[in-house]
This record gives sequence, structure tokens and C-alpha cells, in this order.
Amino acid sequence: MIAQQTTNSDGTASSSSVLFGDSTMRDIMTRVQAVLGTSVGGLTMSDLGLSFNEKNELELDTGTLSSVLTSI
Repeated sequence: MIAQQTTNSDGTASSSSVLFGDSTMRDIMTRVQAVLGTSVGGLTMSDLGLSFNEKNELELDTGTLSSVLTSI
């Protein structure tokens, strides 16, 4: 789980966000988001059910993945 960008209601970094603002973490997030938009064989990772939720955590929708896999 990559949830290092969590903020408090006042906009400050949450105590659980120990790597908040870390350039390595930002680079990882940027690369993961880029991969989600990359197409392979006409499908993106998001087409397969991978996405970020409102907490910036990577999630897999198993229903979407199952549907895609059964249709291939």
C-alpha cells in the first residue's frame, strides 16, 4: 500500500505519512500512475481493474479483472 500522501484536515502531513514529500516516493507514484495508463495489447492496467482509491492506495477490482480475463 502506498498511502504516504495522507494529510490532516488542516493540510499538514498525517503522522502515518512518514515519507510525505519524499522525492523517491513521488517518483514511484508517478511511475505507477504512468504504468496504469500504458497500453499493452490494447488494454491498460486500469482496463484490468487496477486504480487508485480516494486514499491514493492501489486497488484491484477483481470483478473487472475476471470479466476481462474471461473475454480474452
